[in-house]
Amino acid sequence: MTYINGVSQLGGDNFVKWKTKIGFILLTMDKDYSLRLAAPVAPVSQGTEDTILAARTAAYEKEKERWEHSDRVALSLMNMTINPSIRGALDKEPKNAKDLMNKIESYFKGSDKANASTLLSQLVKAKYNGQGCVREHIMGRVNMRDKLQDLDCPLNDAALLNRIMMLLPSVFELFKINYNASDQKWDIITLVSKCAQEEERLRSQNPDFANVVRHEGHRGGNKRISCPNKPKKGKKPYEAPQQNDPSASKNLLCYHCDNEGHERKDCPKFKAWCERKGNNDIICIVDESFYAYFPLSTWWIDSGATIHVTNSS
Repeated sequence: MTYINGVSQLGGDNFVKWKTKIGFILLTMDKDYSLRLAAPVAPVSQGTEDTILAARTAAYEKEKERWEHSDRVALSLMNMTINPSIRGALDKEPKNAKDLMNKIESYFKGSDKANASTLLSQLVKAKYNGQGCVREHIMGRVNMRDKLQDLDCPLNDAALLNRIMMLLPSVFELFKINYNASDQKWDIITLVSKCAQEEERLRSQNPDFANVVRHEGHRGGNKRISCPNKPKKGKKPYEAPQQNDPSASKNLLCYHCDNEGHERKDCPKFKAWCERKGNNDIICIVDESFYAYFPLSTWWIDSGATIHVTNSS
């Protein structure tokens, strides 16, 4: 039951995965007999001198019982793992488990031409990117070649070998030169062995081999476009108005007398008010990072590691 609970219900796009799991479960249970073999046929008498008819009949009955039990288990397992909405489109009472599997496959099997085109496109564009190992990469291409043969789109070993060699990254350039210069013809097994040896040599010379190959795979792709004049985000530093700019004083506003043209620190009324209060000195604490503007008549105190007092910037 643990295996059965791990099988996802047959839906719209998981037929291959579902079929593989069903077959594995029936195999481990030794109940895939009806999916592999046709139903046994009852023996026919070969005449009056058929002395082994009884033995053949007994063997048939035993084989029939085994086949029927296997078929019932397979049908029950398949029905339990089929989505009810799909189950309604199938035969209500199929003859056996194999017929039900063929019926399901006929619904979910895609167009052979479309599948062949997709596999061929993947095979032509598949380039080794440094992930995993080159042996797995080549064996994956061989698997695609075998699937194409099943779809009546054969590809011979020589064409596959040349295509794999063309799509190897530039770090294998010396390896490809040696192959082209050699008169010896390789098969797929030899190619896998030689490429694996070359990859081990390259990895020993460059521990960052995978990153190098992956970086080569992105050449010519999306490139960054630098924008040196693009303004940076964040708060801009305060820019003090120029002293010789006559229009700058018009934007100033005194918060003491509410008149334009000067700030409170330069306001005569504010200074007179300070004198009446007994505050004859005006001290301004300034954070230099804001580049604030102050007239030369004021004093600056730098509260850093040491104390500096000055009246000049």
